Amino acid sequence: MENSTYWANRFKALEDRQYRKSAAFVEGLKAKFDYADDELETSLYKWYSKLMKNTDAPSLNDAKKLLKENELKEFHWTLEQYEKYAKEHGLDPEWIKKLENASARKHISRYEQIQLQMRQTEEKLYAEYNNECYGYLGELVEDSYYHTAYEIEKGTGIGIDLHKLDRDTVEKYLTHPWCQDGKVFSDRIWQRKDELVRTLDQELTRQLITGTDPQKAIDAISDKFDVSKRQAGTLVMTESAAIASEASKDSMKNLGVEEYEILATLDSRTSEMCQEMDGQHFRMSEYNPGLTAPPFHPNCRSTTIPYFDDEFNTGETRAARDKNDKDYERVPADMKYGEWKEKYIDEKPVEKSEKDDTIKLEEQGRIGIMKDLSDIDKMKGNDDIQKFAEQLADNLNIDRTRIPVEVIPLGYNGNSPVDTSRADISQVCHFDALQLKKDDPRSMEHRIKTAFHESYHVSLDGYEWDALDKKGMLISSWADLEDTFAESSAHYLTQEYGIGKKLAPAYSDKLVRNLPRLKQLEEFKECNTIQDFGRVAFEKRKKGQNGVLKGLIKRMKQVELPKGYQTQYFDYIRENKDELYKMIDESMPGIIRSKETYINRMEEMMKFVENTGMTPSTDGPYFEFLACAMQMIGVK
Repeated sequence: MENSTYWANRFKALEDRQYRKSAAFVEGLKAKFDYADDELETSLYKWYSKLMKNTDAPSLNDAKKLLKENELKEFHWTLEQYEKYAKEHGLDPEWIKKLENASARKHISRYEQIQLQMRQTEEKLYAEYNNECYGYLGELVEDSYYHTAYEIEKGTGIGIDLHKLDRDTVEKYLTHPWCQDGKVFSDRIWQRKDELVRTLDQELTRQLITGTDPQKAIDAISDKFDVSKRQAGTLVMTESAAIASEASKDSMKNLGVEEYEILATLDSRTSEMCQEMDGQHFRMSEYNPGLTAPPFHPNCRSTTIPYFDDEFNTGETRAARDKNDKDYERVPADMKYGEWKEKYIDEKPVEKSEKDDTIKLEEQGRIGIMKDLSDIDKMKGNDDIQKFAEQLADNLNIDRTRIPVEVIPLGYNGNSPVDTSRADISQVCHFDALQLKKDDPRSMEHRIKTAFHESYHVSLDGYEWDALDKKGMLISSWADLEDTFAESSAHYLTQEYGIGKKLAPAYSDKLVRNLPRLKQLEEFKECNTIQDFGRVAFEKRKKGQNGVLKGLIKRMKQVELPKGYQTQYFDYIRENKDELYKMIDESMPGIIRSKETYINRMEEMMKFVENTGMTPSTDGPYFEFLACAMQMIGVK
């Protein structure tokens, strides 16, 4: 095999794997931004609702009026909670000082009130953003360093003793600037936070000066927030590429590699710079990110590979030096990365269990997708959910050699990344993987539901779809309906699997908005429960349908629901709020910080809808309670 071809194949696969992991992390990060956006919008709805008691079009002058004595007393209590949270979670010391000063003041305007509330949301979000990036990038350093070493040892047949990376070494990668501006990733995160604070303050002022309708004002502020979410994703993808590249470079140097070559991902999205750099090789001493090494630009997908000025052939076995660095031992040529790392890095013996805990379910009354799925009583952790999802994929005839089932660290509970490199992607859907969250803290019922949800997505692989616009971007209305079908299908399949307990739906805003409209259409008119919609959707997906959705979306948009449609659920929600909260909390353990605060936010939103007739655009407590109500009493 030609030298360059071998390394290109191996390191392109490695880069793809790391890119997918980073993309999955970004999806989880976006969920945090969405949650913060929901919190911010809820504060704005509540704030505007109070201003609108005196006027239909709140102005800047209205906003600058001082809080009344009872309102000020209530807000001081809120500031105390903000301050307590900020200190316990190590938020910006300057922000803590500002909260202390605000708490001591006897006069605060309504405008300052909302500014402080918005700022607290932003500070919390960016502190979590920074901490999670720090943890993820640390894992990425080790992953890139060791995988590079593994590929080189496997390719050359020569094993070289490597020292295990300690925490101090990993720390150096995270605190060493790779770009000429001298900033590390945390510097860029705090810079973006400061920019968001200024932008939202300016936007709020502008909306008040122009007297914009409150709903339009809130939407405009949310749009600005959405820009920050996209910027955060770009930052993570670029920083992860840079740090992984640095770790890979050091791994090559420590293994004696003297030169490296640039390998670009060549497709319709490849930049001119990456096209020009593809195939060029340099000495290790010339390694310079942005100039002679990736990333060459934001979201860069180029990588580096070892360059050897010769040819070689891979054999049946290869040499690997033992830990004493005195002699060599022969190891199987098909030794997998996990085995290599345990033996030569972790110094742990490879232990494999021969026991198969798979138990066949009774198939009477079941559909074929349930064949040989593990019994939930036997499922305890990551290995079991992996086995469950693999069997599920097999039952759906999903080719796992092309679409692997991965249980990996994720921000989301599950993910199904799409392969955008395929030439026919605009007409035919192609997936990269079926991914589930590693160490998911939820109960196994919820993890199984997520496996069904992601399997619905992935079962579209190879079939026609119309999800992309002319620029190759995912159409939001298509994605909303696809998630509606995937989630309702997941609840139907969870029920068929034998879980009788009703679980809180994910994608609550999409279900609440879409299911009542679908119910007005001929093919869904007999559907009364979320599971009913899921059954119809799943039966179509089994036939390779439900991928071409534009026509259905157009028909749904023509459906007008009665004004105040959602208020018919409000009495049930108020009477059963504790039980509904418990459902939601079980689906998001550790995310909902305070039952009282969460319920209060929901009740404020319901009052806002009743007082103004407007439907909030936010996805949060309001829609989560509504979706759970639909789960319990049906789609009206």
